[in-house]
Amino acid sequence: MARWYEKASVQTALVSGIILILVSMGGGLLSLYKDNQRLIQGIQDEIDNTIIEFSDNALKASREAIHIELTPELMTSEEALNALKRVNQEAAVYETVVNLTKMHRLIKKYGKEETRERFVKVINEYANAHNQLNEFLQTLLDSYEREKRISDVEKANQTYGQYVNLLNSRTKKRTEIHTFVANLTSDDFDIE
Repeated sequence: MARWYEKASVQTALVSGIILILVSMGGGLLSLYKDNQRLIQGIQDEIDNTIIEFSDNALKASREAIHIELTPELMTSEEALNALKRVNQEAAVYETVVNLTKMHRLIKKYGKEETRERFVKVINEYANAHNQLNEFLQTLLDSYEREKRISDVEKANQTYGQYVNLLNSRTKKRTEIHTFVANLTSDDFDIE
């Protein structure tokens, strides 16, 4: 038969062992918590840096694209073709300088549902506006196959007015993308 102090010694050892296990688990959980917080902070820093980079690059693209003349005469097929080339050249500057892919990846991965939906909407609206401008210029080019030059002043003014409206619409839609990204906050993302 075991003596009372032998039983107490075994119980003390068991309690001590359980306490050591709990302490080590607590330390492990604390370590996991700290790792998770570092990961969350790293993701938040990546998002913040990408937003800043996007905004800086949008300004840089604007400075580069400003040298491309977008106010052409549209009286002849050659002028319309040059306008089409310049419109696409200006768009290519933005696509090259501004990293929309990186922003899209972060929004797709971490953005809340409403953030993702709004981002897709502004991107699609810009693409549609750009396509409408290209289609207008292409239709204009096709019309020059029938007549070599617009000779009617009223028709020329109407054509130029349509061009300016479509160009302004595209510029507005691009600005909406920049504004959307610049106004993103941590509330627009679900990182935890």
